Amino acid sequence: MLRFKKDSDPRAFLDQAKHIVCAYVGDDMFEDQCSRYLSYHAVSPFHSQALKEEFAKRPKSKLAWDECEAIFLKIALTEQERIEQIKQLLATGRENRESYRQFAMRTARDIRINGVKDDNKMVLTLLNATVVVW
Repeated sequence: MLRFKKDSDPRAFLDQAKHIVCAYVGDDMFEDQCSRYLSYHAVSPFHSQALKEEFAKRPKSKLAWDECEAIFLKIALTEQERIEQIKQLLATGRENRESYRQFAMRTARDIRINGVKDDNKMVLTLLNATVVVW
């Protein structure tokens, strides 16, 4: 059964959670109650409590999966770990035949989900280094 424990990989857990829960309840039900499903599968007492506190801060309207992922990663990873993941992503650079728009779309979601601030100088420097101007 899918459970997030203290030493689990948070990114793998999020991917599995969405895939498995959607298979059982369907995409619409998952999107409607993703915060509830995420809370249920986080069995680490620390993560479970932190999720409840973060969800309580939000308005009662339903949260989108992207927001739930960002909240979970903020709890499960330190800021340095989240930035390190972005560094690894950006180090790959643009793929062959990938447009700048495609590259931006591919990286924007991970940067947003990992909660990296827009004005983070390290990330901006890495982005400048990966985009080659011809």
